[in-house]
Amino acid sequence: MTAAADGEVAWEESALGHGVLSFYLLSELAAAGAGEVVGLATLYDLVAAQVRARTVGRQNPVLWGSLQGASLPRLGTT
Repeated sequence: MTAAADGEVAWEESALGHGVLSFYLLSELAAAGAGEVVGLATLYDLVAAQVRARTVGRQNPVLWGSLQGASLPRLGTT
């Protein structure tokens, strides 16, 4: 699962304390009862709907996407 479709921004919100995808992913995992199994497709459906709603459709998580570009930016500190 990736946070956003190709060409989209993965939104961060300080009020959530995480990126939007991370917040809803962690929330859904925490909501599962002890020993409860949640299928990946079900988890994706729950999280993606919440992310799309929170970002008014500007961020669309992807499941089983394709690799494009195959490069990552260098990260550094300032």
